[in-house]
Amino acid sequence: MIWRVSKKIALLGLLCIFALAFFRVGKEWVSPPYDEATTTLFREESGDGNEVFVLVHGLSGSAQFWRGRTAPLEKRGKVILVDLLGFGDSPMPDASYDLPQHVAALKRVIQHELDTASNVTLIGHSLGALVVAKLASEVERPLEAVLASMPVYRSSDEAKEKLSTVSAMHRGMVNESFMWRLSCYFMDVWRLPIFQSFSDVPIDVHLSSFSHTWPSLSRTLHNAIMKSDVSSFGRLLQKHRVTMLHHEDDQVAPIENARWFAGLANARFEDMGAGGHNGFLRDPDAYWRRLKLKE
Repeated sequence: MIWRVSKKIALLGLLCIFALAFFRVGKEWVSPPYDEATTTLFREESGDGNEVFVLVHGLSGSAQFWRGRTAPLEKRGKVILVDLLGFGDSPMPDASYDLPQHVAALKRVIQHELDTASNVTLIGHSLGALVVAKLASEVERPLEAVLASMPVYRSSDEAKEKLSTVSAMHRGMVNESFMWRLSCYFMDVWRLPIFQSFSDVPIDVHLSSFSHTWPSLSRTLHNAIMKSDVSSFGRLLQKHRVTMLHHEDDQVAPIENARWFAGLANARFEDMGAGGHNGFLRDPDAYWRRLKLKE
């Protein structure tokens, strides 16, 4: 009797997993073309004041990366969390997801603050740092930019070489392997408790890291991260106050490349010691103290 019930529960579980996978495939098929003029990213606000902090997450992430970790900023002014194009609660259109597209979408949703706030600080982690850096290079008004764990590569070949050595998952994403793409449609399986213990990030961030489509994930990786020529806009950041924070054992974003970009942008460079690519999540207050945003 127990065995029969167990089989039925297992079968029901499998049917649910396949249903979710087909839902993800269907979501891609019906994705509308990207329209820059009408597509609005998800944003949420907390705190108040004319000092504004805009925080942008990394690849496969969402605003959840920052939630509950920005109390020192909220005491100083308004905090805006944004989901990038194709991630979290933002639209997931049929788009190229290259760096200019991500930047344009972000700029549109925070244009009011860029025009009116007395002090604006853009804070990005990983992919978010890359988007923030490019956006800041296009803005003439003075602002501050904080680039945490920013992936810097001199060429797409270097990016492919470096990322392929991080893990089997990264190698599959870089090479766009069929098996990795297939697993992307079944990514909801990774939400199960049995897999959460393998994650190197807090549970809330882990559970929110599957809100994307295969095109938004893969195209962003290749078109926004691997193919971006950071040297083309690095020097344009010299007009702003820029700080880079990096962990020396970051395998995804090599610290030596980050130091090179810091020199290009005339940025203050902060070596955060050991901590890996997601070191911020281990001790957010260490970041805010280093930035003198927390006593």
